[in-house]
Amino acid sequence: MTLRNTAQAILITLAVTQANASETMPLNQTFSPCQQVRIKDKSLTLTNCTQSDNVTYATYEGPESNSASATEFDREKVIIATSSDKQHLLEQSGFRFKSGKPFFNHTKLEAIIFPDEVSKRRVIRSISEQGWSINEEYVQYFSPHDTGYSVRCFTAFKGQQNINITVAQCLGYGGLDSFKKLLSNIHFN
Repeated sequence: MTLRNTAQAILITLAVTQANASETMPLNQTFSPCQQVRIKDKSLTLTNCTQSDNVTYATYEGPESNSASATEFDREKVIIATSSDKQHLLEQSGFRFKSGKPFFNHTKLEAIIFPDEVSKRRVIRSISEQGWSINEEYVQYFSPHDTGYSVRCFTAFKGQQNINITVAQCLGYGGLDSFKKLLSNIHFN
């Protein structure tokens, strides 16, 4: 086999592999780093992926608004963190441990917009649903003349056999039902 024939064989193999991959991976699915977690949501795009200290962080964002009055609060943003080390992932995501058990303190993931401008922050509730431990925070921003803008921030945790995952999102509207819908679109590989 000549070099030219070998190169053609490699190109054909790559084309077939890519065609097979597109058949098994629909275009409306976005995959997180290392193919560990996928979000089945057409409106979210992976915009950043980093690894630090045995944790992978993936940032997904919705499209920017065309409205002249739109702010950073109007753009959907989701942070997904994954690790094989459950305790370390929980600590990096905002949980503290008391007598060996995790308790949610506040999200440490970058879901909070303008963290230096937060005036009040408190955990409202923690619930379990569909294998997820979901924690809700009330976050109020400082304003010199009124009560300020408030959002609800959610951080959820789910452990699987080989991977642990936390998901964080802050919402100005939509609340818990919107976050649960997001969680239902997250699938483990």
